[in-house]
Amino acid sequence: MTERIYDFTCTECQITVEKWQKADDNSPLTCDNCQKPTLKRNFPAPSFKMPRESQHGFDGNGARVRFGEAGRYNPKTGKIDT
Repeated sequence: MTERIYDFTCTECQITVEKWQKADDNSPLTCDNCQKPTLKRNFPAPSFKMPRESQHGFDGNGARVRFGEAGRYNPKTGKIDT
């Protein structure tokens, strides 16, 4: 398996560094600052997919609509303007 670059944070001195490591290797790395094997890999936040116009959702009142057809919410009336 190939190596990738990951962000690591030292649990001892709280420094964050980038290091190369294989994806399936979870062994702790040695911190260059405090010289202890306390670097833990930071995992990125999950990403999300924006809905396409062909996908369906709800208009805020429980009615099922296609994205792009829902219109905008009007706070004065409490309804969706189409």
